[in-house]
Amino acid sequence: MASAPPPAAASAASGWAPRAPAWWWLLLPVGPLALVAVDASLAEEARLLLLARLLYAAPALALLLALAVALAAVGVGGALRAVRRGWPALIGAAALVLVVVAVSPPALRVQFDESTLVAVSQGMHHERAALLATGAVPYDGGVLRLESTVDKRPPLFPFLVSLVHDLTGARIANAFAVNAVLLGGLLLLAFAALRPRLGTTAALAAPLLLLAVPLTGIVATSAGFDLLAGLLFAAVLLAALRFAAAPDGRRAAVLLALGGLFAQARYESLPALLVVLALVAWRTRGRFVPGRGVAALAVAEAWLAAPVVALWLHARQPNFYPEAGGQPLLALGHLGAHVPPFVGHWFAPALANPLPGVLALAAVPALVLRWGRRQAGFADLLVGVPVAAVTLLALAWFHGDVREPTALRLFLPLAWLSALLPLAALPARPADRRGASWLVLAAAAGLAAARLTELARGAAWPRLANAELATAMERAVDAAPVGAGSGRTLWLTVAAQHLIVRGHAALSPEAFGRRAAEVRQSVADGRIGAICVLTTPLDAAFAPAFGDPAAVLLAAAHEPLPLPAAAAPVSAFRLRLR
Repeated sequence: MASAPPPAAASAASGWAPRAPAWWWLLLPVGPLALVAVDASLAEEARLLLLARLLYAAPALALLLALAVALAAVGVGGALRAVRRGWPALIGAAALVLVVVAVSPPALRVQFDESTLVAVSQGMHHERAALLATGAVPYDGGVLRLESTVDKRPPLFPFLVSLVHDLTGARIANAFAVNAVLLGGLLLLAFAALRPRLGTTAALAAPLLLLAVPLTGIVATSAGFDLLAGLLFAAVLLAALRFAAAPDGRRAAVLLALGGLFAQARYESLPALLVVLALVAWRTRGRFVPGRGVAALAVAEAWLAAPVVALWLHARQPNFYPEAGGQPLLALGHLGAHVPPFVGHWFAPALANPLPGVLALAAVPALVLRWGRRQAGFADLLVGVPVAAVTLLALAWFHGDVREPTALRLFLPLAWLSALLPLAALPARPADRRGASWLVLAAAAGLAAARLTELARGAAWPRLANAELATAMERAVDAAPVGAGSGRTLWLTVAAQHLIVRGHAALSPEAFGRRAAEVRQSVADGRIGAICVLTTPLDAAFAPAFGDPAAVLLAAAHEPLPLPAAAAPVSAFRLRLR
């Protein structure tokens, strides 16, 4: 009888044989390094245009690769069978999404991050490039974009929103629709992942526990990329667990394809993905030999991540972080200052706490019980270490203070893990956990209802100053009496980008000064009927980058425009053109 081959040789075929030559792995950094070198050698305008084109193409290719791998892994028939078997879960997830949207109507909650993401999605829709319009003028009843730049945020979320723009036309509501679908996907993923391990009853509690963290509802009804990044992080961790349990080429491909999408979601994705892959490689050493297919996919995903690396280098310029006030963006000093308030807020039991609160308090004894039963294993390490890593990065970030509401989104992965940890206290044997599962389900339903009520009341998420200011700007522009210039009005403001997202023509004061001759010609041609200046409390902080509206008013005759009280503290003035 022939002897069995050694483990490494036996698994070679399962990694898409034949085995990849060792030198192939040297290709992994070639794409990112080459792009960084090309990027540094180009003039500013050409560099940004190249980067914008690549930031549109990279998520598109990463998404196509992920769809192709998924289709190859499960097949069309397998997908249809999963839908037929899982239709009750689909209906349940859809119902929960409708509940969340009803209690927390979608809105731009974190200005101006969300409007910037929407602006990039509009640039992707109109120009097939990740361009953020920063200047536009009236033109034949519409708006002509004159100036654009590349934003600091990774491109996957605006790309997904741009696909919806392609189908329905560009509108802000499309970003809310994408996040609603992602919320449904998150709830389904939580149920599907835990059902084989804990049974149907306990798995039904998982989506409710996630909704019992108000932060989940907040990000799901906003226009940010946080829900997408968190969902992909969870999917990568589950794919890594499956691969580590039974390594083969198909599972490796799924992990790499999901990792490629995750890398396009936000900057923290890259270090988190590297930690996951390192842990998996350590766990499967000697049990899996990557074949050429897996190696080629790994190289492709690394090259597709190259534009995100170039974007990170681009995004380090101070103009992108005026709120940092010159302090280091990432520092151990921030970590030391942010940890104490983080611990206090994380465990605060108030129902209005947007963080886990009572769920975090329940997670601690659940973990102790799990370890006491000796149930902990590699899965705990594979999930806990990457989540802890991104949490520490967030705390070391200059903006990582939980006392600042806009920083709470950075802690979404740990919030979800804390919410689900009480399930770890359930007994391992199905017969022993039946009653406990029903208790957990009842508690999860009650807590989710109570926390969603706080979200509906507005207690779990305050109206932020920038969100209020953005609303005031919109009211001012809509209510300003511009007479014959209506529809042909050019607005001058430091927040020109936000008005352009809303369909208005706007320039920053700095751009207005540079383009004075073009503006005068447009006035002479009748394309511009009125020029108005919008002043806001942001002007002093933004003036170094975008110019000062007060300087425009000092240099030209003008008259104040009457605005409703709801537009305060914004003021509007109309320049006298003649």
